[in-house]
Amino acid sequence: MTFLMTAGNAGAGYYSIIALAKRGDEVKKMILTSRSKEKAEAAISNLMDETGKPRGWFEYVVLDLTDYRSCLAAAEALPSGLDRICLNAGVANAGMHPLGITNTYMPTLGHAVLIERLLELGKISDGARIAYVSSEFIRPLWAFTGMLPGHGRVGCWSNFCQASCWGEGNVEDVITRDVSGWGDPCCIRGHCLPVRGTLQQYASGKLVGSLYFAQLAKEHPKMNIISTSPGGIADTKKSGFVANVGFPVKQLLGSVPSMFECMQIAHSMDAGAERYAELLTGKEKYESGAMPMSGKRCLCCHTWGAMGPMADNRAYNPLLRDDKLYVKAAEVTRKWMATWSENAPQQQEQMER
Repeated sequence: MTFLMTAGNAGAGYYSIIALAKRGDEVKKMILTSRSKEKAEAAISNLMDETGKPRGWFEYVVLDLTDYRSCLAAAEALPSGLDRICLNAGVANAGMHPLGITNTYMPTLGHAVLIERLLELGKISDGARIAYVSSEFIRPLWAFTGMLPGHGRVGCWSNFCQASCWGEGNVEDVITRDVSGWGDPCCIRGHCLPVRGTLQQYASGKLVGSLYFAQLAKEHPKMNIISTSPGGIADTKKSGFVANVGFPVKQLLGSVPSMFECMQIAHSMDAGAERYAELLTGKEKYESGAMPMSGKRCLCCHTWGAMGPMADNRAYNPLLRDDKLYVKAAEVTRKWMATWSENAPQQQEQMER
């Protein structure tokens, strides 16, 4: 089978390719994407050493998920017969993209452009599996109490009132509102942390992405489309996530990553990569539309951290199983895809100046 891994040149994508290479002969071809030819070729050289696979086992396509034309060009360059796709690329950069949406939502929008174009071209096989890499932060995590604002409107700052504050009107609001810096504008003075703004934008973008791909699963019943997560990665040398989060998570992960493992909040990169390999090979583990991420740890604290046995998280959060939100997320995402398409020539001119 032919596998596609976006951002396969580093981080979870890179180590997942190593994990997949150990899965016998199920993977016949591994295609990775990178933002540059140089990074892709360097990664393949290292992966050949790590996996023992020949150069012919690998291919690459240049893909910049913040560039509309690059997304279309990548879809054209990719071969037909894609059997397994892992939409792994993502960023935790706070702030806004010139298009008018958050930086953290741009990879989701780019992935949507890529996948919908691949579907139009008929390059994804019937029976294919598509795994959109979301985040454990799309539902409450007790271990991050005080660091995660809600994903709803201004005024809904508590992570634990997320379900009651959210509605169809929030879907576009959370990806077009800049709350970078100190977090949600409504948070109480003296109780805000820089990490709140970054994590709110990251979580909100990933939540809308998960809802969009749940709708895509309904629209393409011959495919198995899920949202998942590698979990929290404590190994800062292998994960780029920590570089962009704020105080105090960045400082703690950078100096005492073992603390996060001891507290059962995060695990190793190898454990995270194995999640991808498990979902993309062998028999289907979850129905299409599922959101397998960290599951219950005990009766009352199943959302403590981002590690451990996986389970379909739709059971833990009503937002994740709301059909109306699926439709709205797809509507909003396609609206921004169209806006991006209209603005692509102008953006290209600005980049060339």
